[in-house]
Amino acid sequence: MKLLKKPLSVILILILIFSMTACGKKASEAADNETLLQLEKPATGDTVVEIKTSKGTFSIVLYPQYAPKAVENFLSLAQSGYYDDLPFHKVIDDFVIQTGDPTGTGTGGESIWGSHFENETTPALHNFTGAVGMASDGSKNGNGSQFYIVASSKVTDETIQLMRDAEYSETVIDAYKSHGGLPQLDLRYTVFGQVISGLDVIEKIASAKVDELYRPTKDITIKSITVYTYGS
Repeated sequence: MKLLKKPLSVILILILIFSMTACGKKASEAADNETLLQLEKPATGDTVVEIKTSKGTFSIVLYPQYAPKAVENFLSLAQSGYYDDLPFHKVIDDFVIQTGDPTGTGTGGESIWGSHFENETTPALHNFTGAVGMASDGSKNGNGSQFYIVASSKVTDETIQLMRDAEYSETVIDAYKSHGGLPQLDLRYTVFGQVISGLDVIEKIASAKVDELYRPTKDITIKSITVYTYGS
């Protein structure tokens, strides 16, 4: 995720917020005709991963129907043990937590194909609090092994107005009002999952003390990842 490889700046946030004007209409196209999948209870048979960290455990449901390559990549890496013992190398309260880089710097990691792969953005998935997405290098084909999770982030009145100006549907706007999140990331990064339990653990990680590069001053790591079928 290019914007998180360097210290966050107010200017960068503003650029991202105003970029909603370019992607908002597309982001709302399906919203009035579809339920907001991320806010629904997982269905029996859905693939879920349990991630144990040094701060606690949380679970994520995956959406292969919308991001097949991202899900295949994530599951293959997780089941191979690739993510075990990796640190959360970027932690920004009220924004995101990020991991998946073996170098721990935010500049490393690769996909199961040995190269980066393309974005799989969709108007069906959004960056609500708890959304899980690929932390790309900022290009259309920049996904590797790193991923982010949206931490609790209140959507301001100013951002809501920008969403309306960008023709977001009221359904999506109301969801962002209720659940929080980062609409400025919609259709810019591949969302492929949603936290369904353990959101308090995400907040513990997000509120950790960090240095000037947003790296936790005390390591926070992934211990293990277990894949299972929901309802089985």
